[in-house]
Amino acid sequence: MGETMPELQPEPVAQPSRRPVRRLFVMLAVVVVALDQYTKHLIFTRMMVGDSYAVLGKILSFTYSRNTGSAMGLVPAGGRVLAVVAAIFVVCIFVWGPHWARRSPALAWGLGLLLGGAIGNLIDRVRLSYVVDFIDVHFWPVFNVADIAVCCGAGLILIGTLLYTEPDNCACSASESES
Repeated sequence: MGETMPELQPEPVAQPSRRPVRRLFVMLAVVVVALDQYTKHLIFTRMMVGDSYAVLGKILSFTYSRNTGSAMGLVPAGGRVLAVVAAIFVVCIFVWGPHWARRSPALAWGLGLLLGGAIGNLIDRVRLSYVVDFIDVHFWPVFNVADIAVCCGAGLILIGTLLYTEPDNCACSASESES
């Protein structure tokens, strides 16, 4: 009679390894930085500021411009402040990104793209005091590969955040409704 039933302890759930996520995350960022810096190097060494070459008629041109403001020239000036903010942002993404990235593939890809784009433009700000922009679609400010990565990364992060649901919360609410 004095016997009590042992409490059932949930089995520990194995956490996915951080290595594959960090590897994907970092490799994607490295690819973005390499592509960004390579394309900027080509523009920087082969064109003069203001030069423009049509690539697809009136749809797309390569126009060399120097951006001392924020992404795609939307906020003018503030180079040093933007560099400090970008550096803090890069450190935060590098430190906490792999943890967030484990939640969904969209978050992993988005954070990797965002990190690579932020580093690509940060390199320019530190090295040149401006960002090399060259992709000109004629209806939007001139931008670069890093800007594309930042925008695509932000979009994927938004999608990943909207689609992500915490598995533990879902299991709890399902089991509670059954009882």
